[in-house]
Formats: sequence, structure tokens, C-alpha cells
Amino acid sequence: MSRDLQDISYGLEPDMTLEQFRSILKSSGLWERRPYDHLQQLEQMLRGASIIVAARDSSGALVGVSRAVTDYGYCCYLSDLAVDKRCQGQGIGRTLIAETHRHAGPHTTLILLSAPAARTYYPRIGMQPIPSGWMIPAPAGGFPPSPPPAQVSADVPASASMISATAEASGIASTEQPTDGTLET
Repeated sequence: MSRDLQDISYGLEPDMTLEQFRSILKSSGLWERRPYDHLQQLEQMLRGASIIVAARDSSGALVGVSRAVTDYGYCCYLSDLAVDKRCQGQGIGRTLIAETHRHAGPHTTLILLSAPAARTYYPRIGMQPIPSGWMIPAPAGGFPPSPPPAQVSADVPASASMISATAEASGIASTEQPTDGTLET
């Protein structure tokens, strides 16, 4: 299904529906690397995004999407780039990246984690590899629910309790938290 790039329109779609998002995840193949059958989590992913850019053909069919989280000043994490397999190789992904970066702001650095099959794509469009990066993967089964505010100790800032709970859930050894309201890094 070759489409003329001039027939593709790009625009912000902050209210993209869950059904549309699932459809492009499926047609792009990205569904295998996302929580496709966990509808509540997919909905959170959509509603928590700072930027959602859609690519649509002349009939209005969704052929690509980028979903990103940004502070609009320093960095933009492009968490999903999905282009229908039938439309790949036509510059749609490159344009989605450019539009996402444009909406994030002129001073932001765009960051993404590549799917294994796409590792050779990004250098070809001018992106630079990051020599080192670190992550704490989500634990199997997800994170435990956050404690209600009343259960947070008055001696430990809420952010420190949250970091401690996240570290425990992720299997990271907890360290002693300061009690003066600061976090050491």
C-alpha cells in the first residue's frame, strides 16, 4: 500500500482513542513490545503522553503515530513510534520524529529506545547513539499500589518514600533516607 507522501497529513491528536492507538500498534508490529491486551495501561500511556502526533492518509486512515513525554525545555522521550508496515520506508517515521521534536521545543534533546529490528534505521536518519543509558524495568506483574498519603511517614518526604517503595518493588537494595527533606543523589 504505497501512499504519496504529499497525501499524508500530520497533526497533534491528544485525544486519540484507545481503539485507534491499538490499531496502529497492531498494524506496525509494535504491539508485540507493548502491553497490547492491558487496556487500562494503554489508556494511561495515551493520557499521560505530552505529545501525540498522528499521520493520516487522504482518506483519514491512521498510518502512523508518535507518542512522547517531555518537559518542553530540556528533553523529550519518544516512547512510541509506530508506522503501519504497509507504509514503512516512505519517510512517515522520519516526519513523525521531526514533528514530535518540533512540538517539544527548540531546546529539547529527543531520546528514544530502539526496538531491536529498528536499530539500523535511526542512524540513517541522522540520530546519534547514546553510549550509555540505564533503566529500572517494570517488575513482572507491575508495581504495587502506592500507599495512601496518610501512610507516609512524617519523618521521610513523600518523594523519598515513593523512591524507596519503587526501589523495593524493582529489587534494588534500599538505602537509608535522609530525614531533613532532601534526597542525596
